[in-house]
Amino acid sequence: MKHPTNKPLTVYYDGQCPLCTREISFYQRLDRKGVIRWHDVSQGIGDLACDAVTQKQALDRIHAREADGSIITGAEAFVAMWRRLPGFKAVAPIAGSRPALGVLERGYAWFAPRRHKISRWLAGRERRRA
Repeated sequence: MKHPTNKPLTVYYDGQCPLCTREISFYQRLDRKGVIRWHDVSQGIGDLACDAVTQKQALDRIHAREADGSIITGAEAFVAMWRRLPGFKAVAPIAGSRPALGVLERGYAWFAPRRHKISRWLAGRERRRA
């Protein structure tokens, strides 16, 4: 399956999650060509509402919109980002393979509901080190 890497992708992320915003900030720095549009769903879900995605759903799980209008979520959304970002282009085909994507999705499904708790735990560790 051919995946477009030069077409715009819109990524909908949880801007209230410190760990998420840190990761997205990293990706934004890599996105020097501006091939990804970034949307913080904690400020409103924007055009996801047209696809009957609620704000809770958008906050619970990362979403992305491909150039053709299709919505992808979870690990698949990350792979779509990686296909477009320098430094990840070599990893994306492997990560996007059916076996790897299955493993990544299981990891994401475990991580996503715990990410705020993990963020608080990491912040506490950083404060204790300082």
